[in-house]
Formats: sequence, C-alpha cells, structure tokens
Amino acid sequence: MGSRFVRPETVTLPISDGDTIMIRRRLTNGERRAMFARMYKAGVTPLQVDTLATGLAVVVAYLLDWTLTDDDGARVPIRGLTGDELAVVVDGLDWDSFVEIKTAIETHVAAVDADLDLEKKILIGATGSSAI
Repeated sequence: MGSRFVRPETVTLPISDGDTIMIRRRLTNGERRAMFARMYKAGVTPLQVDTLATGLAVVVAYLLDWTLTDDDGARVPIRGLTGDELAVVVDGLDWDSFVEIKTAIETHVAAVDADLDLEKKILIGATGSSAI
C-alpha cells in the first residue's frame, strides 16, 4: 500500500480563449475540511448548507493560479492568496467564466475520484481473502 498522505501535485487545465487554470490534483484532509466549512451557513444551529456557497467553496479549495487578465491585459495574480482573498477575486468574475472554471474543476475531481475508486477495487481484489 502506498502513502496515506496526499502528494502536493498540481494539474493545469485549459479553459476557453487559450486561458488555463492550475489546480490541486487532490485535496488533503485539511483542505477538504476547509472547503466543507465554506459551504455551511455561519452561526446557524443545526448546521445548514449554504447552497449559494458550494461552488465557490470548491473553486477556492482547488484553484492555485490562472492566466486570466484584467481589462488592461494585465494578468490577475492569485497565487498565494488566502481562501478569503481568493474568494473576493473569484467573485469579481463574470458568471460564465466562474461556471467554466467550476465545471473544469468538477470534471477533474470526478475523473480523479473515479481513478482512485478503480485503484481501491484493484487493490481489494488483489488482496482479498477467500471465503472457503
């Protein structure tokens, strides 16, 4: 069995107009918890998911950098921003661009999850015990 720790790997995904986004390949436990924390309404008991915050939470959790530029053609820097700072910048995007980035990330996450599920099935099949 391999390491139980998430390797800090990145993936660069193309989006429209020749732009790209750089994202985390996988989230660590802490990054995933922070993502889920962004999805809940603050100060509400019992916990309630803020459905308007779920997409932004996913984007903020995965997005590391991009090639997007402002109206003057200058690259908009996001590398190294805190989650809250990144959320402010992402909220400045037009809706279609946000959805495009979110969809690219969600497609990537689904593919990685499918690969991990397949690896688990193969490992279980290789090490499974006989019921005899």
